[in-house]
Amino acid sequence: MKFRKIERNDIKSLIPLFAKNYAEVTLKDELEYFDEECPNYWILAEANGKILGYVRHFPDHKNDFALIEFYFDDKEILLKMFKYYFEQVNPSLNLRLQLPLDKEKSFEFLKTYLSKEKIFLCYEIELNSLLVDDMKNTHLSVTEDIDDLLEALRPLGNYESETIENWINNESVLSYRYNNKVIGVCYFHSGKEYEIEMISIAKDFQGKGLGTIFLLETLLFFKTMNIDKVFLKVSRSNIPAISLYNKCNFLLNKSRSEIWLYKR
Repeated sequence: MKFRKIERNDIKSLIPLFAKNYAEVTLKDELEYFDEECPNYWILAEANGKILGYVRHFPDHKNDFALIEFYFDDKEILLKMFKYYFEQVNPSLNLRLQLPLDKEKSFEFLKTYLSKEKIFLCYEIELNSLLVDDMKNTHLSVTEDIDDLLEALRPLGNYESETIENWINNESVLSYRYNNKVIGVCYFHSGKEYEIEMISIAKDFQGKGLGTIFLLETLLFFKTMNIDKVFLKVSRSNIPAISLYNKCNFLLNKSRSEIWLYKR
């Protein structure tokens, strides 16, 4: 068995393995991404001309981390690959690896290389159980909302107006209006299921129960889009948010919860 850098002409052979991690994979998209990234640290393992698995990373410029993606059938090969990857390929790279929380013990050996960890719990809700029937204060965001949305996002960090504008253009952000002012924001991903990426109430309006109302109205909005299920992920240490999701009848899904391992 040997390890080597992934070349462009390897991509076609790797498509079946990429498909183990993604629902939809096309050769065209993967080749375009390869050409765009010009990756230096995409590695595969092969023996007797057969590709056994791969490790590659995707830069996360906002957080200065590279997100690791991998696939191997054999744990021993995986262990050897990660040893090679972390110790020889790029020992100085900032890395983040996301794993299903219920498989944490299977990847205990990775903590040799990835020391810091965060745990994110997945909560989901079936929208047919939703009782609220009024969403008069929640609507798709418009460009006039941008300044208020930036303020509502302040508790989560500093965002650029261009980012909010892109969300608005993609119809993936909701505004919550209170006393004729937008004080809540929800950014989401759409698909067969909807994922709430972030939801926030402006600091001056927190502690008034408005977060609960906004969340329920957000769920009702999704229900009107004929969406059956919504999920989100939250840090295990964020007790107030977890209490809110429990209050709104979200259920914990352990199999979709994750542990994030970091290396700096």
